[in-house]
Order: sequence, then structure tokens, then C-alpha cells
Amino acid sequence: RLSIFSYLFYGILKSSTKCSVCGKKLYNYQYFHFLSFPVFKFKDKDLNIYSGFKEFAKPEIMNGNNQCYCQNCKGLRDAETKSVIFYTPPYLIINFDYGQNKIYKPKKVDFGASIDITGFTDKNCTEKTYELIGVSSHIGSSGNSGHYIAYCKDNNNLWHTFNDSSVSECLFNNVNSNTPYILVFRRVRI
Repeated sequence: RLSIFSYLFYGILKSSTKCSVCGKKLYNYQYFHFLSFPVFKFKDKDLNIYSGFKEFAKPEIMNGNNQCYCQNCKGLRDAETKSVIFYTPPYLIINFDYGQNKIYKPKKVDFGASIDITGFTDKNCTEKTYELIGVSSHIGSSGNSGHYIAYCKDNNNLWHTFNDSSVSECLFNNVNSNTPYILVFRRVRI
């Protein structure tokens, strides 16, 4: 039985691992409650949310000391593994990871008021469109310190800034002008 939290925020990833020798595929399914995009891997300055999805969906070659055991070949083999979203949750949370080896490098990441993740889902997945309803932005030069500001959209489609004890209405352009740390999307049924 799923809790209300699990129902609202958990999606399912479908991973496939294909043996390079016999071509047999092995499928694995696992729950996720957020997707984390490693922004530090990107060298380009003009990042957008789809850059993170493309990195997430990029196939990975498993070779050398990282080979996979193929049950069909009965041995370790080179393989290709990739993941797609099999089930989209009602609320999709995306986290941007700016650090590597304790070095924190914030970058501007563009995102829109909505996203369509069709290219990153399983072919049987039918619900792929989301609207942005919340943003947490980090201001500062360190992942261990700094200041967080939240932006939330209300039921009247108005955006508000939450900055400590201060709350004020704002435009979406203000929301998209900072370095995002967490984005919260609500699934839209079409």
C-alpha cells in the first residue's frame, strides 16, 4: 500500500542493459522521488532544463572493470545501459547538483513555466507534460553556506517570493533569473 507521499512524488525508472555480445536485454525498474542533474558536468554556459534530461537519458557503456554479467552468455560482458521514465509522478522534483570534489560552481540554468518530457519517457507512458509550481534558488558561493529563496505559484497563477520572513508577489522573469537548486512541477493531464 502506497502512502500519500509515495503516490504524489514517486515515479518509476525503467533501466535496460543490453549485452554487446548476444544482444540480450535485461530490464530493471526502480522508484525515484526526484531526479538529480549534475550541472557541474556541463561546460556550456547556456544551460536549460533539457540539458539535464539529455544527460540523464544518455546511454552509458559498461566495460573494463565495470562489465555486466550476462545470464545468456554466462559471463562478464561489455554492455550498454540507459534509463527512461516509465511512470511519471503527479509531482516531479528536479534537483540541480552544482558541486564536484567539494568545488561548488553555480550556473544559470534556464527553465520554462512548463516542460514536455516526451523524449525521456517509456513509449507506453502517456502523461508527460508538467507545469512549474515551485522553485528553490541558492544564492552564495558555497554549497555549505549561502541563502535560499523560494518561489511558489498560487491557485490564481501568481508567483510569490518567500525570502525569510518576507513574502511578496513577483513576475516569472524574477523566478527564472536566479540559480535554481530545486524545481517542483505538477503533472498536467491533456
